[in-house]
Amino acid sequence: MSPTHRRRPRHRGLAITAAAAVALAPLPLATSAAADTTYPGTAVDQRFDFGSTSSPVADGYTRVAHTTLYDDGAGYGLSRQVAVRDRGAPDDLRRDFTVGTTTFSTDVPDGTYWVTVTSGDQIAGNYTELTVEGTDQGTLEAGAAEFATWAQAVEVTDGRLDLDVARDGRINGVTVSSQLPPTALATDVEVDGTAVEVGLTWNAPADAASYTVYRSINGADEEQIGTTTEPAFTDSDDAIRLGDTLTYTVTQTNAAGTESGPSQPLTIEAADEEQDPPSAPTNLRVEGDDDATTSTLRWDAADGAVAYDVYRTDHVAHDWQLLERTEDTASALEVGYGTECCFTWTYQVRAVGAGGISEPSENTTLEQMIGTNTVAEIDTRVAGDGARPWFGDLTGDGRPEIVMVQPHHINAGALYTGPMVASMTAFTATGEQLWQIGEVDPDGRNNSQDIPAQVVDTDGDGDLEVVAVMYPDGDTDAEGRFYVFDGATGEHVRDFALPDPEAHDAIVFVDADGEGHPDEILVKNRYSKAWLLESDGTVIWEHEGNTGHYPWPYDFDGDGRDEIMIGYDMVDADGNLLWSADLPDHADTIWVADIDSDGTADVLLGGASTSAHRWDTGETIWVNDDTVESQNIMVGEYRTDLPGLETFGLDRINRSSNGLDGLFMIDAQGETVWAEERQTRGCYGTIPEPIHNWAGDGRDMIMVWNRGCGEPTGIHSGDGEFVTELDDARLWHVDICGDDKEEVVEYVQGEWLEIEANGPCDLDAKVTGEQRPQSPREYNFTRYTAGETPVIERWDADATYDTGDEVRHDGAVFRAQWWTTETPGVSVWGSWQEIATADDGTALWTPSRVFDAGDVVVHDGETYVAQWWTRNQEPGDPHGPWELVDPS
Repeated sequence: MSPTHRRRPRHRGLAITAAAAVALAPLPLATSAAADTTYPGTAVDQRFDFGSTSSPVADGYTRVAHTTLYDDGAGYGLSRQVAVRDRGAPDDLRRDFTVGTTTFSTDVPDGTYWVTVTSGDQIAGNYTELTVEGTDQGTLEAGAAEFATWAQAVEVTDGRLDLDVARDGRINGVTVSSQLPPTALATDVEVDGTAVEVGLTWNAPADAASYTVYRSINGADEEQIGTTTEPAFTDSDDAIRLGDTLTYTVTQTNAAGTESGPSQPLTIEAADEEQDPPSAPTNLRVEGDDDATTSTLRWDAADGAVAYDVYRTDHVAHDWQLLERTEDTASALEVGYGTECCFTWTYQVRAVGAGGISEPSENTTLEQMIGTNTVAEIDTRVAGDGARPWFGDLTGDGRPEIVMVQPHHINAGALYTGPMVASMTAFTATGEQLWQIGEVDPDGRNNSQDIPAQVVDTDGDGDLEVVAVMYPDGDTDAEGRFYVFDGATGEHVRDFALPDPEAHDAIVFVDADGEGHPDEILVKNRYSKAWLLESDGTVIWEHEGNTGHYPWPYDFDGDGRDEIMIGYDMVDADGNLLWSADLPDHADTIWVADIDSDGTADVLLGGASTSAHRWDTGETIWVNDDTVESQNIMVGEYRTDLPGLETFGLDRINRSSNGLDGLFMIDAQGETVWAEERQTRGCYGTIPEPIHNWAGDGRDMIMVWNRGCGEPTGIHSGDGEFVTELDDARLWHVDICGDDKEEVVEYVQGEWLEIEANGPCDLDAKVTGEQRPQSPREYNFTRYTAGETPVIERWDADATYDTGDEVRHDGAVFRAQWWTTETPGVSVWGSWQEIATADDGTALWTPSRVFDAGDVVVHDGETYVAQWWTRNQEPGDPHGPWELVDPS
């Protein structure tokens, strides 16, 4: 038998989720006199719910309002009146709280008490400094919708318990109990082969009648494993495996049947402490043929090992998943070099022996991903630090150029005033510098909001201009002006004064007069006002309201004049308010798309939630409240297996210093399809973007960067699968190769920019001599999220369609194969082709589609090639015109 463990117990963290129990995380005694614990003569059980004079009070609790003062004589209260907040959730205790520096005091007999303090806010991060009986207990830190709980034994010697709070000073609840948990947990571990038995002992509190023992294995949820009337317990559960990490806590129940809080947790390893762990396995390798869909993981035997644990992860910064424990030195893998795209699995193995678990072996990786091909590398140091790329066909030769826009360092970090442009530098797609405007700011750096610049045809003549708000002649003491420059040469065209010195938070081009090109200019300040201007700066109209980050114009009613969604307000081309969404905070993101497939554009908004609205009335189509903060949303055809369009976005789950964010997907009906369970914390700031046709199958995918904390930068498919890993750099996307497949633009500010394609791309061949059209998201560029998805009209039985026309019918998209008025998806003559693909991009067989010789389809999991012109014949029919591909 191994000797008794006397290990220092490990403390649990203070932050807990909103769904967790309020009383958690017992810590050591708060005074140095803990060994001389004294018990009051009478039992004490005080529970206080902090809030306003009228907010709900949790059952069994006493109200402490923000006006409840100790000096009023009730025996409890605050040292001064403070502020109060009530968020309405998640429950009566935690929905409301007092806020502000104060002291809470309550009268109690001298003695030792178990004290808990709950501190948090359903909608904001929290940093509350706590002092108990004159001893600093540190900061209770929690993110939005999280609640920190401090819990300790406290000795009171003057008849009054004092709790001081400062900084945010949030208090949701306080409990004071004379019933103390057991102390001094100790273990005695016995190992017999692979069987493990753990003996537990503890010091018994004076009023304990029985005890309940709780256990967690390898960080899993804690569960009750037994009760006893003695201060000892033996855990011989078969669920314990050699090498497991075990955490125990014990509570005591008094004669009245009341259970105490948990003891200080004790964490141990299920192993013989007198023996060393085995050595790590070596020579880890994957064996298998290049075209095999399965393979074998092998390693060399380790000294002292009786078994091996095989782990894998999809990225080395993530948790390792235990696949199996085996006594062999090999493990069969479900994937191989010939497995279809896409996956990345990294493996490691640990040896298991009587002394515990070894250090991990070296890693080995097996992957099959969509690769990249670098088609251009550009040195952008001349553009200065902090510059971002804009794209447009400046020269009119058919291939887009790149404009690196550098913000001035003045106000670069401001949240309300915002920066102005210091310089702009234009490059060809192959890296030749065309021109430079302004002076590069040697102190320029990245800023956290939009830089006021755009690349756009301001006058409808077919040639692009570059516009920017800049200091005149670099004079930073002057007010900024709106400048227009020739896109091909960089020459100054005109400039004009802004309607307000702060009207440069965003620049949006609008077709308000119906002339067929966006030559009116919407400018705004940070959050309260917008102005629509003529191309010479004359103010057409003003709009006051919660403007959000970036407005979006769109001709919803088809009259040739754009309506504009400004934050939560829909205004018409004349500035009249059509409707306003009654939503909290501000619009972080706006997207226009036909989300209900009725052939009419709708408006989707992201902020506190994700919601879809009819454009003309604002009527809510659906609301998805599964997110904490819907920071970004983009609508596209990410999943061909789901009807209609999907909305993917980013949820800012926790914006504290222990931050967390995650991707999510919502279907056309507003239901969550999946939500990312991000495994790394301590960073947030992910920036997502849609990328069209990256895999060449017509689907949209998800490009994300700035993930932080080891999360990979790259591209995800519509089901959340990671398909391409990219450099840890900033990203954008543009069809620079002219093949209807967007390329990835990677860049490091002030250093370099690269264009990455999926497949070959000859940039020289893209010089066609014909002006390349500028898309709305190119001439209305924003670092926030706003945009549109082209609306596909709904099939009309009375309409006549030409070859190539696309319609929606029953949630699916069809393309006309020839002139037709027949019902899509119904005609046996196959006038319509359903646009659907398999996971690898191959077309799915549909009975209504017409196929030509050589067409490849997937049917019932098999791939077939059409041998001649065919319609309606099912692949697999021995009499049909289909040949099974690789029937072996």
